[in-house]
Formats: sequence, structure tokens, C-alpha cells
Amino acid sequence: MDKKQIVSEISESVIAALPKLVNPLKEIPKPILKETGKYDEEQFGLLLSDFQVGHRTKTYDNKVFNVRMDILTQKVVKIAHLHRKSHPVKVLNIFLLGDLVQNERIGYLISLDELEGVIKQQVFEWVIPTLSKAISILAQDFEKINLFCVRGNHGGQGRFAATTTNWDDVVYHFLEQYFKSTARIKFAIADNFYLFAEIYKWKFLLVHGDQIPFHMTLPYYGLTTRAMRWKGSIGAYDFLAVGHFHSFAHLCFNDLEILMNGAIVSDDDWVKKVIGLDGTCCQTLFSVHPRKGLAFVRKIGLK
Repeated sequence: MDKKQIVSEISESVIAALPKLVNPLKEIPKPILKETGKYDEEQFGLLLSDFQVGHRTKTYDNKVFNVRMDILTQKVVKIAHLHRKSHPVKVLNIFLLGDLVQNERIGYLISLDELEGVIKQQVFEWVIPTLSKAISILAQDFEKINLFCVRGNHGGQGRFAATTTNWDDVVYHFLEQYFKSTARIKFAIADNFYLFAEIYKWKFLLVHGDQIPFHMTLPYYGLTTRAMRWKGSIGAYDFLAVGHFHSFAHLCFNDLEILMNGAIVSDDDWVKKVIGLDGTCCQTLFSVHPRKGLAFVRKIGLK
């Protein structure tokens, strides 16, 4: 057995064993939504990406990650309550865009001083408990939650592994098994580097973003050109959602809109060295109207 086969089988074996190992959570009671307004119903969307749990910086570690996820869930619930005064908001679509863990590969670390814990801790002790808690809280305030999941580059296992061998996928499949008793929580997990998500008639293309090249150290030219090319090679869509660059942006390019997510990790030297920016410690909330498309895009600051 060669190195590539050995490495590839690690996370794939974990995923295959999950149905026997994971005890599903008991069904979460459906919430009673009292504030339902008189205007058209809308659905919320939430970009979640670039946790990079296991990466320790001057302002970030696992404890900070937990605090920021609590802040995020509280703000999403509060904003939903405010919007329900004018229109129903029953469904939350969560776009999980990858890089949930830092990994323990030297290629992703400037020094071992940055590593807070090994991959077992990152995945099973930190990311999964915190993310499952956040989903459980949100499920108490939304009648339905759809999770659309694509893998990032940090979860990969290097050049000896297949691109589909990724720790982000382990998290996604674990959570799918954990919430399988709650029928109103649905998972769609990509088997490629991209995934389509539909909200009403509007089509979103989800990618992590590591496929997009820089131009003059900035991703914006690469974002717009790759977005237009993908409409021809992958298929038609209305919105592109990406993470990876640790910087919030909402770009309009002809008839296409691009949502670029920030990060939960902060003071990451990668974004300073590669892009020259400080990074945006935020995640992105948006709302979709059935006829008009994006109703709002909101940066939720976490720092």
C-alpha cells in the first residue's frame, strides 16, 4: 500500500464508521414562531467558514472560538426576531464553506507555537461540539435548517491524499448523523469542490475559494473572472458564495452577485502576508426574497 492510499483511507474510514459510532441527538422540538408579520416570507442564509480551530494567535484560541460562536448565534436569533415583526422568517440556510480546522500540517503553520491541539482535538473535541451546539440553538428558533457543505483546503491531508479526503467532510458527516433524528435539519454535502444551493428560485454556487487565483495580491479580479467562467463550465447560477480570503465583501458584477465571507480566526499572519490586509473577523448573514433575490447582506462582527 503506497503513502497516498494510506493517507486517503484515514478520514474515509472515519466517515464510513460514523453511522455505527454516533448516537443521534433526540429530536429537537419545533419552535412556535409568534412574530410573523404581514409581508412576503423570506429565508435567511448564513455563511460559516474559516474557523481554523487549533490555530492559536494573539487574539484567538479554542475558548475565543466558543465565545464568538455564541455571539454569532445570539445575533442571528436577535436579527430574526426583529425581521419577523414585518415578515415571516421560518427557514435558515447555512452555507458551511470549509476550513473548520487548522490541521497540524507544517505547510499551514508558520511555527509549531501556533498549534493549540492535534487534529483529533480540533475535530472531535472543539469543532463538532461547538458547531452542533450552535445548530441546536438555531433549530429552536427556525422551523427548518438546511446545511450546504463544501470542503476547504485546511482540512486536506496533503499531496499524498485524494482531494476528497478532508477533515471538513468528517465534521459534516458526523453532524449529519448526529442530527438525523430531527427531520427538519437537512444536510447536502458536496462530492466535488463546489455545490449548488437553491433558495426559492435563486441559485447559489458554493465554493471554498482556494481555487481562485490572486491578481496583484488581491482576489477580486480572480473572483469575477472565475465566477463568469464557472457559469459556462459548471452551470448557470445567480450568486457565488466563497470563504478562504478572510475578508468580507459583497460584489456586484453584471447580473452576478458575489458574497465573500470573513473569518472567525483573527490575527492570522497568512492574510497579512499574502493579501496584506488584517482580515475581517465576521460571518455573513443575508436574506432572500422569493421574487427579488437578496433582500439584505449583513456583516456580523465577532471581535
